[in-house]
Amino acid sequence: MAKRSIDEAHAHEIAAPWNKESNFTKALPLDGGPNARARFHRPDIWHCIHLGVGKAFISSAFTVLQQAIPGSNVDIRFQSISEEYRVFCRARKLTPFLTKLDKFTFNAFGPMEEPAGSWNKASVTSTLGLFLEHCCEVFGDELHELGLRDHRATEAINLGEHFVRAYRYLAYLSNEVAERRFPLLPKLHMVDEIIEDLRFQVWASDA
Repeated sequence: MAKRSIDEAHAHEIAAPWNKESNFTKALPLDGGPNARARFHRPDIWHCIHLGVGKAFISSAFTVLQQAIPGSNVDIRFQSISEEYRVFCRARKLTPFLTKLDKFTFNAFGPMEEPAGSWNKASVTSTLGLFLEHCCEVFGDELHELGLRDHRATEAINLGEHFVRAYRYLAYLSNEVAERRFPLLPKLHMVDEIIEDLRFQVWASDA
C-alpha cells in the first residue's frame, strides 16, 4: 500500500487554538502528524485515570472497605489488607511497588480527611484496582453488612459512563453523611469529555 503524501497527511490541520504558542510545543519534539502541536496539550484517559481520578477512587474505596474488616483500629485493619495484598501480588505475579498498604497510602485518617493516593506510578493504580476487585470478593459478606451491594468502543463508552456516574453518586452519598470521600477532581470531567469524544467518533464512523 502506497504511503500517503505529506499534503494528504496534513489535510485535516486546524488552526492552532491559541494566540501565542507555549514553550512546551516550541521546545519539545512532536510526532509530525496533523494537529501535533494542539494534540500535545490534549488530556489522555490513561493519565486522567491512573494518575488522577483513579487514585482518588481507589483511595476512597479502600478507606470505606477497611471499615468492614475485623480489627479494633484502622492500623490493625490496614495490616490485614496489606498482608492480603502481598499474597495477592505473589499469586498474580505482580510487582508490589508498594511494600505495604496503610492509612498513609490512602490518607485514610478520618471521615473529614479527603482520601488521596500517595503513589506516583501509574501501574500501582492498575495493581490496586485489581486488588480492590479481589477484596470485594474476599470481603463481600462484610461489605454487604456495610450496606454496599455487588454489582470495544461501545463497551468502553458504556463502562466509562458507568464509572463516571458511579463515582459521582458515591461522592453524593459521601456528602450526605458529611464525609470527605470520592473528591470531584477536574480530571473526572476530563474523563467524561474523553468518553463523549469517543462517542462522537463512533457516531461519525457509523454515519
